[in-house]
Amino acid sequence: MPQRKFLQSAAKIVFLALLVIFLIFFTLSFPLGAYITFTYSREAPQTIRILLFFVFGLAVPIRLAIDALTLLTLLLVFYLLLVYLAASGPLANLYQTLKTVYYRGISSVLGNTLTTVSTLFAPLLLVNLGLEYLQSLFGVKTGALPRSKPLVDFALLTFAPLAEEIGFRLTLIGVVSSLLYLQRGDFKSALYTLWRPSASLNTKSPRVKVLLNSLIVFSSLTFGSAHVVYGGGWELGKVLPAFVAGLCLGWLYVGWGFHAAVLLHLLFNYFFGTFDYFAELTGLTFLADAVSITLYLLGVAVLLWFVLRKFSH
Repeated sequence: MPQRKFLQSAAKIVFLALLVIFLIFFTLSFPLGAYITFTYSREAPQTIRILLFFVFGLAVPIRLAIDALTLLTLLLVFYLLLVYLAASGPLANLYQTLKTVYYRGISSVLGNTLTTVSTLFAPLLLVNLGLEYLQSLFGVKTGALPRSKPLVDFALLTFAPLAEEIGFRLTLIGVVSSLLYLQRGDFKSALYTLWRPSASLNTKSPRVKVLLNSLIVFSSLTFGSAHVVYGGGWELGKVLPAFVAGLCLGWLYVGWGFHAAVLLHLLFNYFFGTFDYFAELTGLTFLADAVSITLYLLGVAVLLWFVLRKFSH
């Protein structure tokens, strides 16, 4: 028994250390993103002519003329606001949650949106990398996004989480779920449902549970298929990893809110992109390597904890 308690305590300390290191890297990505943005903007003005929005899973191209620097600045400010909201709750703030994890166990991360997103991101990354590798053994290619102007690419990569979470989670899950209240004229509850379905819906009701699970699966299938249907460099091998990611994004959206889904999506797009572009600009790869190592270790730790927890029951 003492040995088991020692191992559990050691596991919590290792997990907390990796989680805190990851959160530091995530925080660092915002000043790095600003540095990348202003460095590339000095080369030449780069204007974005089309932004791709999604509504109910359908692509809606919006023609406009916006400077990539302006778009990135607005997006970074907006995402920082989402990070603040995520770190504030819903049950406990970030600091309180980290303390609770140490005293009560890893499952306590679910009390805070930011720690939930961060803890889910690492194992999901490993699972998706594993799926892509297995598919490659059978000749199924994943593809990659094409490269053009660096600042435009970085801006569109950063914009995608917001546009796609509106199109595949907010509309396909949130709007459909809110109809349960709109048909009764309860607009306040409908708005709560749009932001976080579990905040107003009775998720223990079999009817509601079936509805939400069906919408999550459908939105994930649509999300996975859209990566190939709308092109952009992705191939057939992207469908399955995107579908799995869509399930996690839908689960987060329902349980923790729209900002949680956007932030998880942001980690796959902007977070990785920031360290890649920084390495490209400076020739320094140590930060990107440190981020990858931290994520792999955190992902393995979470997966091991999950497996051991299931077997212990």
